[in-house]
Amino acid sequence: MTIPSIDRDNLMWWTGERSGYAETWYLTGCLPEREAGFWIRYTLWAPAPEVHRKAEAAVWFFWFDRRDPSKNIAVKEVFPLVKLSGGHAPPFHLRIGENELTSRCAFGRIERAPGPVAWDLIWLPPLETYQHVPWSLRATGLVKSRICSPNLNCGFAGSITVHGEKIRLVHAPGHQSHLGGPGHANEWAWAHGSAFREDPGAVLEVLTAKVTLLGQGLPDLTSIYLKTKGRVYRLNKVDDLHRPANVISPTAWSAITRAGAESVRIDISARPEDIIGVEYRSPADAARWCYNSEVASSRITIERTDPLSPGGSRVVERLTSVGTTSFETARGERHPTLPVRIPWESSPDLTHRVILC
Repeated sequence: MTIPSIDRDNLMWWTGERSGYAETWYLTGCLPEREAGFWIRYTLWAPAPEVHRKAEAAVWFFWFDRRDPSKNIAVKEVFPLVKLSGGHAPPFHLRIGENELTSRCAFGRIERAPGPVAWDLIWLPPLETYQHVPWSLRATGLVKSRICSPNLNCGFAGSITVHGEKIRLVHAPGHQSHLGGPGHANEWAWAHGSAFREDPGAVLEVLTAKVTLLGQGLPDLTSIYLKTKGRVYRLNKVDDLHRPANVISPTAWSAITRAGAESVRIDISARPEDIIGVEYRSPADAARWCYNSEVASSRITIERTDPLSPGGSRVVERLTSVGTTSFETARGERHPTLPVRIPWESSPDLTHRVILC
């Protein structure tokens, strides 16, 4: 039987061993007309044997309101692992409590004061999965987590319920990805965009990670996918990953690389008030502080070598996005000024609970 790539690449990688594993399926989307965005996560966390905590599953929901950041929402509902079912056999269907995810739809609800949040989403999947890192590199063990995007670019239909309002979605730009492994990168940055002013069909996916070998830091690994006006830059081969230069902070990221005779520069920024911080733990209980915004802005500049132009190159395309880019950074140290809205509160005696700040 042939399994569609979106189902094959969403199937759960964790096989139930107790050796330590974390896995996440996440969706992000934006509502340009409302200057808002959302981030939804379905997760499992199975600690390493030396960590004396219970395995757990969770659903997370984040809402970002660029017009009024005081309305931002961060909430996480944690379940004993026995409340997780499915995910191993095609067609992909994961269930955590009453919350469900397939390769074509997502449903969930978290009760909270002063009112619940809920999502009921459907989308048409693409024909192929984007693999951020080639298999040859994953096989070396340098990369602690595997990541792919079975739904790299999809338009969400359905509804999001926040602050007592049921918001209808019709082709809201977004994506769905799958991440898992026995550990986290030391640091990472990630961005996604599919709502650019100049080209509604443009898609950006960029990920960079710091990794170590025998305790020594290696050059950043940076994977870039950019599609615009019929051209596709798929810079995810081994030779591509070390080429980009990055300057990264929790509120800004600049990356520049070459693709043949062209250079691609990506500039991303987020206002501090549009960033939500959360604390993650690896299966070995190592902390990572993640800072995410679903209403960041970006600018992409593509230049082509041209000896007849001043400076030896000319701009062939610019793409801009204001408040419609996903942007995330993570590191092993907590930022001194950006607040963490969801701390890690896994306890040795796990009980079902809702965490929100």
